[in-house]
Amino acid sequence: MRKTAIERFYENTKMDENSECLIWIKSLDTSGYGMFKLNNKLISSHRFIYFYNYPKIATNFYICHKCDVKRCVNISHLFHATQYDNMQDMIQKHRDYHPSKEQNGNHKLTEKNVEKIRELYKPYDKQFNTYTLAKMFNVHPTIIGDIVNFKIWK
Repeated sequence: MRKTAIERFYENTKMDENSECLIWIKSLDTSGYGMFKLNNKLISSHRFIYFYNYPKIATNFYICHKCDVKRCVNISHLFHATQYDNMQDMIQKHRDYHPSKEQNGNHKLTEKNVEKIRELYKPYDKQFNTYTLAKMFNVHPTIIGDIVNFKIWK
């Protein structure tokens, strides 16, 4: 006999006794959220279980985690929210920090590099244009343009 969607769903979960999170143990998307196959389509596992339990809630809501565990599908840990509510939740939980400039671990340039780029840059100059500076500093020409126009590294 074929299993129902909800039976298949719960086969893919495991209870974390410490946090009381019901953890999704199967496939994840690139952001770390569980993915469940329903009618040959992939759906976020936390969205599936929420709308299964609350079918009258409009599907355009965000489904958020009180516990902040992306793989959690414990219905008591989930709530629906607008995009604004979701952003406010992120801010309250201090998950809105985005390092810039040298605090960002992915940066290639230093403050001194940026100062030098601005000092050397001359539009239409063969030696110090956007492209030559990009090669010198091993970045994309767009980055140089954004630096000299003060769009980044302000």
